[in-house]
Amino acid sequence: KINEEIAVTFDVEGFYAYKCQPHVALGMVGLIQVGEAGSPDAALTEGIPGKGKTRMEELIEHAEGQ
Repeated sequence: KINEEIAVTFDVEGFYAYKCQPHVALGMVGLIQVGEAGSPDAALTEGIPGKGKTRMEELIEHAEGQ
């Protein structure tokens, strides 16, 4: 829901993509790295429309350079 705070615990190393459902097409997406995960999978961009997909690709590229 809008303005609802959530808490998430990650138990498995890896990359996790998230999006703001009402604003994903405007680029409101993020990428979380848990642990010493290798490189994020390009499949994280699947199903993300518009600027959200472009932004996720940028985040993945940045994570690969770390």
